[in-house]
Amino acid sequence: MTKPSYTPEEVANRWTCHISTVYRMIARKKLKAFKLGKNYRIKAEELLRYEDSVAAVSSS
Repeated sequence: MTKPSYTPEEVANRWTCHISTVYRMIARKKLKAFKLGKNYRIKAEELLRYEDSVAAVSSS
């Protein structure tokens, strides 16, 4: 079972990139996120949607 949402740090670890890259993607609206208090969260569905869209472009 997947988690309902991820922190930007968890996404950065999953993608092996810097956390600022994830925040930049959120700011540029490439990755949808919501705020929970002062912190961002990325829904698991959004994470999978983005990964699928990147995989589709990569395999073309």
